[in-house]
Amino acid sequence: MAKSKTKNQKSNQLRANQTKMKTCSISGRKFKATTENFYVNNNSQDGLHPYHKTFDNIRRTNGVSTMQLRNIVKLLNKA
Repeated sequence: MAKSKTKNQKSNQLRANQTKMKTCSISGRKFKATTENFYVNNNSQDGLHPYHKTFDNIRRTNGVSTMQLRNIVKLLNKA
Protein backbone atom coordinates (compact mmCIF):
# COMPACT_ATOMS: atom_id res chain seq x y z
CA MET A 1 0.00 0.00 0.00
CA ALA A 2 1.51 3.33 -1.06
CA LYS A 3 1.74 6.11 1.47
CA SER A 4 -0.03 9.32 0.60
CA LYS A 5 2.02 12.51 0.70
CA THR A 6 1.53 14.88 3.57
CA LYS A 7 0.55 18.50 2.98
CA ASN A 8 4.14 19.59 3.74
CA GLN A 9 5.58 17.19 1.21
CA LYS A 10 3.12 18.36 -1.44
CA SER A 11 3.82 22.05 -0.83
CA ASN A 12 7.58 21.43 -0.80
CA GLN A 13 7.31 19.60 -4.12
CA LEU A 14 5.28 22.44 -5.64
CA ARG A 15 7.87 24.98 -4.47
CA ALA A 16 10.68 22.89 -5.94
CA ASN A 17 8.90 22.76 -9.32
CA GLN A 18 8.41 26.54 -9.43
CA THR A 19 11.15 28.49 -11.14
CA LYS A 20 12.61 31.20 -8.97
CA MET A 21 12.59 34.60 -10.60
CA LYS A 22 14.86 37.58 -10.03
CA THR A 23 14.24 41.17 -11.04
CA CYS A 24 17.02 42.96 -12.90
CA SER A 25 17.68 46.19 -11.03
CA ILE A 26 18.49 48.02 -14.29
CA SER A 27 15.54 47.03 -16.47
CA GLY A 28 12.98 46.08 -13.83
CA ARG A 29 12.21 42.90 -15.80
CA LYS A 30 11.99 39.45 -14.22
CA PHE A 31 14.22 36.62 -15.39
CA LYS A 32 14.85 33.08 -14.18
CA ALA A 33 17.30 33.27 -11.28
CA THR A 34 20.06 31.22 -12.89
CA THR A 35 23.71 31.72 -13.70
CA GLU A 36 22.70 31.78 -17.37
CA ASN A 37 20.93 35.10 -16.70
CA PHE A 38 22.93 36.60 -13.82
CA TYR A 39 26.61 36.61 -12.90
CA VAL A 40 27.62 34.93 -9.63
CA ASN A 41 28.07 37.28 -6.68
CA ASN A 42 29.02 35.51 -3.45
CA ASN A 43 28.36 38.67 -1.43
CA SER A 44 24.66 38.82 -2.29
CA GLN A 45 21.99 36.95 -0.38
CA ASP A 46 20.93 34.79 -3.33
CA GLY A 47 24.44 34.46 -4.76
CA LEU A 48 23.63 36.35 -7.96
CA HIS A 49 24.53 39.82 -9.24
CA PRO A 50 21.55 42.26 -9.34
CA TYR A 51 21.87 43.02 -13.08
CA HIS A 52 20.93 40.68 -15.93
CA LYS A 53 24.03 39.65 -17.90
CA THR A 54 22.91 41.40 -21.08
CA PHE A 55 22.28 44.73 -19.38
CA ASP A 56 25.48 44.44 -17.37
CA ASN A 57 27.48 43.77 -20.54
CA ILE A 58 25.92 46.78 -22.27
CA ARG A 59 26.75 48.91 -19.24
CA ARG A 60 30.37 47.76 -19.08
CA THR A 61 31.19 47.80 -22.80
CA ASN A 62 29.72 51.28 -23.31
CA GLY A 63 31.09 52.76 -20.11
CA VAL A 64 27.76 54.04 -18.82
CA SER A 65 26.55 54.10 -15.23
CA THR A 66 23.63 52.03 -14.04
CA MET A 67 21.53 55.19 -13.68
CA GLN A 68 22.27 56.21 -17.28
CA LEU A 69 21.35 52.75 -18.55
CA ARG A 70 18.14 52.73 -16.46
CA ASN A 71 17.15 56.03 -18.08
CA ILE A 72 17.84 54.62 -21.55
CA VAL A 73 15.75 51.54 -20.78
CA LYS A 74 12.88 53.73 -19.49
CA LEU A 75 12.97 55.79 -22.68
CA LEU A 76 12.94 52.66 -24.84
CA ASN A 77 10.02 51.20 -22.89
CA LYS A 78 8.01 54.39 -23.46
CA ALA A 79 8.56 54.32 -27.23
